[in-house]
Amino acid sequence: MNGVFGWVARRRLVVLVTTLLVAVGLEVLLHVVGDETAAWMVILAVDLGLPVLLLVGAMVAVRTHHPATLVARPDVPAFETPADPVVVLGSAAFTVWPVKWGADAIEDVAAYPEEWFFPALVAFIAVVVTVLFWIAALGRFGVRLRPDGILSRRVVGSRFIPWDALELPHPATAHHPQWVSLNLVRSSGVPVVLPATGVSAELLARAVHEYANRPDLRPALGTRAELDRFQAIPQIAALRER
Repeated sequence: MNGVFGWVARRRLVVLVTTLLVAVGLEVLLHVVGDETAAWMVILAVDLGLPVLLLVGAMVAVRTHHPATLVARPDVPAFETPADPVVVLGSAAFTVWPVKWGADAIEDVAAYPEEWFFPALVAFIAVVVTVLFWIAALGRFGVRLRPDGILSRRVVGSRFIPWDALELPHPATAHHPQWVSLNLVRSSGVPVVLPATGVSAELLARAVHEYANRPDLRPALGTRAELDRFQAIPQIAALRER
């Protein structure tokens, strides 16, 4: 399954556009075939089952997809966590429902043109919801390890932690598969965590530990050569082979 989830993460736009086209095609078929026929019932079942299937896939990915890998971004420069298939599959699921809302709104306007405002509002909300989910899926969110510090990029707000703010020699711990806890020199009492979505929390914690304790290596962050060196460390190589 990890191979499938990895493909979803790499082909985010393909997954979303395909889901959108399928959802639109199903709505067209529902209106063309006619109500209460056998074919209509089958199409309706697929229409209702598709988002459920996508959400089930997202839930499976939450539990099983934690690849021990980072992505080299020399253009930033930084190492960043891979795209998260959970967000992609969830966004695809929430693409299906707005299409249905929009189709129902168009049908209502066609039947009652004088009562256009509410259906138009529903169609507008459907478009906005779809756009927001696509931004979440296609945007470069996650964690970046940069020469000057750690950037945690989220859909709503980001946080930057300089390397000097981390407490040495143990700056990070991975007590949960979904996040990494940071140990700061000056703690406010509020836990500071990095989301480990689409990546192994243990690998991310080890990467933070490596570059927090090795300032001489930080200028090379983002290069393929440095990523290869980091991934060749015996403990990291063993983690990648699990």
